[in-house]
Amino acid sequence: MKEKSIGIEIWRHFLTMHHEIIQQIERDLRASDCISLVWYDVLIVLVRSGKDSLSLKELLADLVLTKSAVSKLLDRMEVAHMIRRRQSSEDGRSLRIEILPKGKEAVKVAWPIYKNGIQKYFLDAIPKESHSDILQMFIGIRSLNHSTQSFSKFTPE
Repeated sequence: MKEKSIGIEIWRHFLTMHHEIIQQIERDLRASDCISLVWYDVLIVLVRSGKDSLSLKELLADLVLTKSAVSKLLDRMEVAHMIRRRQSSEDGRSLRIEILPKGKEAVKVAWPIYKNGIQKYFLDAIPKESHSDILQMFIGIRSLNHSTQSFSKFTPE
């Protein structure tokens, strides 16, 4: 196979693998009556921020969703009493997003299932001795693309 074709195959398999793993983890979360991964992503950013609330801009900086998608998502999360939006005390025109106790609890309940899914559907398929090399490869790819997004706020631990 030509090197160019191999590169496209790598990309295609990466995207397919990611999609399949996410779907399987979503099924596991649903089977355990947990929040979805996208809700988890929003809530974990709020939990790990160490602040009582975040602006929409701060929240968006750590998510891979569009502003309109997040806005609609926040509507549903607010109805479910996971978060609360309130006027900013510094700037009355902007909103702050605050995680509520129900949202914190949802993260705690979902994390073990999510963590198990990462292990079972992804990490178990990779030889342990390759983990560091693969991590460095992903970091390298992100730095080539000038990624500034932080993934340090991924787990509640």
